[in-house]
Amino acid sequence: MKVQLIALKTGEQLIAEYQSQVNEFGQDGVFLKKPAILVPAGEKGIGIAPWMPYTKANQGVFLKHEAINFMVEPVDELKNHYTGSFVGGLVVPSSEVATPQLQLAE
Repeated sequence: MKVQLIALKTGEQLIAEYQSQVNEFGQDGVFLKKPAILVPAGEKGIGIAPWMPYTKANQGVFLKHEAINFMVEPVDELKNHYTGSFVGGLVVPSSEVATPQLQLAE
């Protein structure tokens, strides 16, 4: 499963492991595993909380495509925070390679 940021038509923004799926009624949609909702945290901050914590949604929930505005890959920092808190500690290493600063000698 891949981690995606999902913007719902209700205005909620979720982050979850997802998989495209057809449910038992033949409806196309996505299956979200361990969904979390993005919430404001202080000035210019974002927090992550379980989505519908009073249910078994963390085991998986099916969303029809009609409920979704768009899906996009989150930045590495957000993905690492989500996977570290909700998926079991898996942290994706940065893809950036540090290069030394070179100066030309005269």
